[in-house]
Amino acid sequence: MFTNAFNDNIKDSILFHIPHSSINIPNTNNFLIDGNELNNELIFSTDIATDKIFNVNGIKKFTCDFSRLFCDVERFIIGETMDSYGRGLYYTKTTDNKDLRKFNYNDYWNVLTNYFIPYHNNLTETIQSNLNENGSVIIIDCHSFNSKRLRYESITNRPDICLGIDEYHTPKFLIDYIKNHFESNGLIVEINTPYSGTFVPSKFYNINHNVQSIMIEINKRLYTDNDKIIIDSKVDELNTIIQSLFDF
Repeated sequence: MFTNAFNDNIKDSILFHIPHSSINIPNTNNFLIDGNELNNELIFSTDIATDKIFNVNGIKKFTCDFSRLFCDVERFIIGETMDSYGRGLYYTKTTDNKDLRKFNYNDYWNVLTNYFIPYHNNLTETIQSNLNENGSVIIIDCHSFNSKRLRYESITNRPDICLGIDEYHTPKFLIDYIKNHFESNGLIVEINTPYSGTFVPSKFYNINHNVQSIMIEINKRLYTDNDKIIIDSKVDELNTIIQSLFDF
């Protein structure tokens, strides 16, 4: 059982990490699109409503308050594979390969030093505090994905739920518990398909087994019309499933 693997304060050990739910763009310096074109790209790129789906009483949330179009906090500074598609931490391309904004070093430096790095520092401090208090942390990396394959994706299979795992930081009991729960609710679940891995801050990565993590990706077809228009009743249904997942 999931509950047997941790102490009585298991809910205190869980942290929902929600990096891509915001549509807030602090400024549009160097952006080359605006109006409906920017709004459509924003909605299509955003893990819309994940902050509502992953909302459970008693479980802490760490939510990014700016859009990934402005700064993607789940990219690497160095060695990021998505840089070649203009979708690193500083996006310059849209999902359909149009120019999103010009690369400007001063603007990039502002995004890196005033948004990306402070975000990671604050998240790392939050996880360290949880570790100090509870002895362990379970990061639930909360995402959604579009129902159709994007230009930079090689995998066409689009299950209802994708669980991203890490060999070091994702224990088997956690995978089995979450996978079985979604499947018991009639959902199709794949592991590391179409996305793989899960978020762990560099301070703890491959160093501390007490920092555990799993990514939950929800296919937008379950709660949107054409990946863009939110269907509130479906959001509520998914939230109920998430709440029951952590009802212990």
